[in-house]
Amino acid sequence: MEINVRDTTKTVGGANTVNHEANTIERFIGGAGDDILNLHRPEGGLLELGDGFLRWDGTPISHSEIERIDIRFVDGDGVRTGAVRVLEDQDYTGSELRIEARGIEIRASIKADGLSLQATNIVGIRQDFGVETGLGKLIVLEADRMRISADNGVGDLDMPLYIRANTLEAQSLGAAGIYIVTLGDTTIGNVSFGSIGATTSGLKTQSGGNIHIINLGGTIKVEEATRARGGNIVITTERIDIDAEISSIRTIGTQTFRGTLVLQPLSTRSSIGMATEGAQAGQTLHLSGDEIKLFMKGFDSAEPATYYANRRLVTSQAVSGINIGRTDGRHVIVLGAFTYSESVTFRAPQIPGRFDIIGTISLTASTVDGQSPSLTFLGEP
Repeated sequence: MEINVRDTTKTVGGANTVNHEANTIERFIGGAGDDILNLHRPEGGLLELGDGFLRWDGTPISHSEIERIDIRFVDGDGVRTGAVRVLEDQDYTGSELRIEARGIEIRASIKADGLSLQATNIVGIRQDFGVETGLGKLIVLEADRMRISADNGVGDLDMPLYIRANTLEAQSLGAAGIYIVTLGDTTIGNVSFGSIGATTSGLKTQSGGNIHIINLGGTIKVEEATRARGGNIVITTERIDIDAEISSIRTIGTQTFRGTLVLQPLSTRSSIGMATEGAQAGQTLHLSGDEIKLFMKGFDSAEPATYYANRRLVTSQAVSGINIGRTDGRHVIVLGAFTYSESVTFRAPQIPGRFDIIGTISLTASTVDGQSPSLTFLGEP
């Protein structure tokens, strides 16, 4: 059965049809089969998710045995309206929760089998001040399949989203970025809910938006493309499996701009392997030659620059297109045989960091712009 509240579409169950143009029914109980509760209205309004209930413009709605909840505030021109606030922890285990509105404010954790968040405004979470010391409660988004699309940003540098998701897809527009902290094994893949996300996959930003992904435990698996379109990408993880392109390329007219990549482990002491194979591939953060090829062409060195941002003078240093290791790293970086076509900096500047070269390393001209690349080894003499 599909139940539509405050929508011109009628509720249909078998031969019975009922129209609910106002939310005057305060409790919905599903039955056998796949039951969907649609909360749709072009002008939106305010919908609050509390402890065991929904409250729409002040009217509470409770439900049970519903497999899918679809909240959609979109007008006839496709413009998102209204706001949704998550006030208390939400547990939709065994169900899907889909939310689309101009604004989505998350003040508590959400758990669901499938979670789709679509917003115009930034989707961010302000954590309790005590979280950093371990005294506060961490707000987490958790789902087997998770898709987050926010025009103005998926999280922020100072306000990342903490998630636990088996498969993740995220999108932003303009110069807005994607800032996510994952708490376990996560696959960057293809997530769709019917027509939602049917034509998108992976992690994508537009017009210079950055992508920052931190994995606090487990492995990041890249099975769909991660593209920043001119922005910078920072991936922090102890383990990664790369099976799809990682790049940052943006073309405007006849000019092509490429961002930079930082790939680093969480620990300053984790070992790193570049193009190591077989018995020589036992490093914590290991990249095979085939994996390196999937990000080799997607980045370019950044020249030093000085500019104003938010009324502040910002100075950036020259950075290689691809940077492996931490700036405070004590890594042992093992380099197997590989031909590099873009500039790379290997970073292990703190004692006892070192570089072990066990294969032939060579350089060739960039297949993107024809420039000659360079390798920089940042370490103690």
